[in-house]
Amino acid sequence: MNYNSNFPKPRNVRRISPTEMHIQREKGLCYTCDEKFTYSHRCLNRQYLLLQMDEDENVEVQPDPPPRIEEAMGNLNLDHHLSYNALKGSSSLGTMKFSGTINGMVVQILLDSGSSDNFLQPRIANCLKLPIEHASNFQVLVGNGNSLVVEGLVKQLEVMVQGHSLKLPVQLTLKFYKDNQFVTLRGDHPKLSGLVQFNQLRRMHHTHAIAEVFTLQYKQQDVPQDKWLELPKDMEPDLVMLLHNYRSIFVVPTELPPLRTQKHAIPLKHQLYAKLSKCSFGLPKVDYLGHTVSGQGVSMDKDKVQAVLDWPTPINIKQLRGFLGLTRYYRKFIKSYVVITTPLTNLLMKDKFLWGVDADEAFKKLKNVITQAPVLALPNFSMPFTLETNAYGIGVGAVLSQMQHLIAYFSKKLNVRMQKQSTYAREFFSITKAIAKFRHYLLGHKFVIKTDQKSLKSLTDQVVHTPEQQN
Repeated sequence: MNYNSNFPKPRNVRRISPTEMHIQREKGLCYTCDEKFTYSHRCLNRQYLLLQMDEDENVEVQPDPPPRIEEAMGNLNLDHHLSYNALKGSSSLGTMKFSGTINGMVVQILLDSGSSDNFLQPRIANCLKLPIEHASNFQVLVGNGNSLVVEGLVKQLEVMVQGHSLKLPVQLTLKFYKDNQFVTLRGDHPKLSGLVQFNQLRRMHHTHAIAEVFTLQYKQQDVPQDKWLELPKDMEPDLVMLLHNYRSIFVVPTELPPLRTQKHAIPLKHQLYAKLSKCSFGLPKVDYLGHTVSGQGVSMDKDKVQAVLDWPTPINIKQLRGFLGLTRYYRKFIKSYVVITTPLTNLLMKDKFLWGVDADEAFKKLKNVITQAPVLALPNFSMPFTLETNAYGIGVGAVLSQMQHLIAYFSKKLNVRMQKQSTYAREFFSITKAIAKFRHYLLGHKFVIKTDQKSLKSLTDQVVHTPEQQN
């Protein structure tokens, strides 16, 4: 800041050189009022002054020699405080760290502007057997708000720092003026934390270098994370995104099933899960319960068809029942199944098993029909169904289709009494049995019934004459 020489300098500006500022600092005096400076110092002169440093001053001012240690330590009425950085031994803004030696032992020295005195760890003083004098009523205000009691006082402590020998009292401020010259100390580069061995921690704990040892363990946050399912790499991207959007279905349950009053029923309000390892996606066809489901429809499992073809000619009732049980599972693929298997089912009656020509022809015909079984179409519940029924001598049958695509066959053998009924009754019986069989397809949907009995066309408006019509 420069002023014109023609104007007088303002009175509220005090000029001070760096040397004078350093001397004031060494003496522990305030820059403005020349009184003893402490951290709780308040100037008696409450005027605001502009402190101006003159960089062009050539006059060398000889600083006064530092006060004697005995005189400095005799004044115990000063406030003593220790900063939080010095308490924890950490470096931060306003601190410098040096490496020095005390009686040949390497120590770390922290120069901290926030502390009023020099402090030494008691374990170092005890290890070096330094002369420790008792200091009564010596309390230090710590940066965390608490106060500590000093265990003792070392009046003369020789410290070697970067080739300079400094004799310091433990509780006096650090001196940078020595032998009529300034001593410049450069701080060490901070060292990054490294790995420590367990035996080192145990040794530090036994020597009371650290109070406690804590173990930090990483714990995963309980935050839902977006994890992708483990799906085949060759799966279509659209299918992958679809499964990812509904990935909550494949979450592995971590809780027990809910308590239920009825153990045989599962309320639908509870969420159900699927096991991803037992699911298949993006396949052209899937084998399920002896059937092969594809985009064209449902067909018989090839392994089951081959098992029927390889079945030997039955020689007893047990083998015949096994063969009929296997083929009966696929009766919805076979038209007029009852008519074809009647010669075989007659052999199941008691003491009637006698393998003959009729049975052998029926056995071979059934194998041939199974190999030529059609592919059943999958139902479309947005379109009407067509139900064709028919009654013949020993049984009734029906065909369920949709837009001329076969969905399933149905056949049932009539008992002796029903076989003697009129054609009208047997045709009407085939309609009722077919509707009951395919009710899970027809219930709640429109469907058309086709029959070769013309009298059944006026079924809803005809006069009831027989018990069968009444029922």
